[in-house]
Amino acid sequence: MQGLAGQARRPHWKEILYMKKNIGKTDKWIRIVVGAALLLFLAFSQSGLRWLGLIGVIPLVTGLMNYCPLYALLGIGTNKQRESAK
Repeated sequence: MQGLAGQARRPHWKEILYMKKNIGKTDKWIRIVVGAALLLFLAFSQSGLRWLGLIGVIPLVTGLMNYCPLYALLGIGTNKQRESAK
C-alpha cells in the first residue's frame, strides 16, 4: 500500500479487522464436527496423547467463524458465494 509521495501507509483498523468468509457450508460442518470430536478426545481420554485433543480448537473456531487464515494466506476458499461474486 502506497500513500502520498511513495510512503507506505498504515492500513486502517477496519481493513485489519474485516475477514471475508472463505469457508463453505460443507467445509464449515466438517471442521466443527472434527474439532468437537478432538475436544471430546481431550476430555475423555486417559492416554498420554490426550493433549492432541487441543488441536480441535483450531478447526472448531475456524468453522464457527467461517474464516480460515491459512486459506486467506494461500488465496483459496470453499465459499460458493465468494466464487460466484467474481
